[in-house]
Amino acid sequence: MQKENNYEIYRIINNNVITSRNKTGKEIVLMGKGVAYLKKVGDTIESSVVEKRFVLTENEVTRYVDVIEAIPAEYFEIAIDTFNQAEHQLRIKPSSIAYVMLADHLNSSVERAHDGIFMRNEMLNEIKNFFPKEYEISKSTLAKVEQISKTKLPRDEIGFIAFHILNVSGGIKNDERIKMIDQVTKIIEDFFNIKLSKESIHYERFLTHMKYFCTRLFSENNTHLEKNDNSLFEILKEQHPNTLKCVNTIQEYVDTAFHVKITMEEKGFLIIHINNLIMKSKMVTE
Repeated sequence: MQKENNYEIYRIINNNVITSRNKTGKEIVLMGKGVAYLKKVGDTIESSVVEKRFVLTENEVTRYVDVIEAIPAEYFEIAIDTFNQAEHQLRIKPSSIAYVMLADHLNSSVERAHDGIFMRNEMLNEIKNFFPKEYEISKSTLAKVEQISKTKLPRDEIGFIAFHILNVSGGIKNDERIKMIDQVTKIIEDFFNIKLSKESIHYERFLTHMKYFCTRLFSENNTHLEKNDNSLFEILKEQHPNTLKCVNTIQEYVDTAFHVKITMEEKGFLIIHINNLIMKSKMVTE
């Protein structure tokens, strides 16, 4: 419970994230570097150590807390550092969910690397040239992730991290992307005969990937799409033939509606993200 300038710890999610209750009794998530260090449930913390906070509805308690619990604490610490730099240098105000999504991405990138899956970022040079501050912040973030995880990650990750910052700063425009994402979602729902919850954390995660996918496709300098590494796609098409059929339907829609070609490499990325979305969505409903 919130007590003047202090918060009583309701539950400890990790070293950098706890929950408490505000004055009206609603559960709130509190983030801060080392906020739970040497603390236990029932202890109090000063509000000055809290860097981000957000109130949870009943549905959101399960929606976000379960995801946060699965992310190692060190990635939250890095996400907090990243957005602190971005706030100072870019004058942006990231939502608390932005921290969760970035921490989740950092964790996933390391897990993919351990599985030998590396995703190319064909817009890395564009990001470096047009968004130099976001690029440098993301470069620093990547170095911290590599140091903490003792895992070598490709430079492409700088671009993916920068995309999370650009989502907050408004560097990514919407226009036809909204239309495409909405229709792609409908194709997935029809193909797998599933109703996706637009409020779920799994859909938000998918949405982040789709925004970046659309940005690559609609890039004014999209000559990079002609360069194609088919190796990832060749592996995934054999492992997930049913998802490939769904991706082929999406490819037909994109080609017809927007006259944009999807490369084999892009189809590989779609297989990964759609598979994750469907798997997690079914786990929730079962």
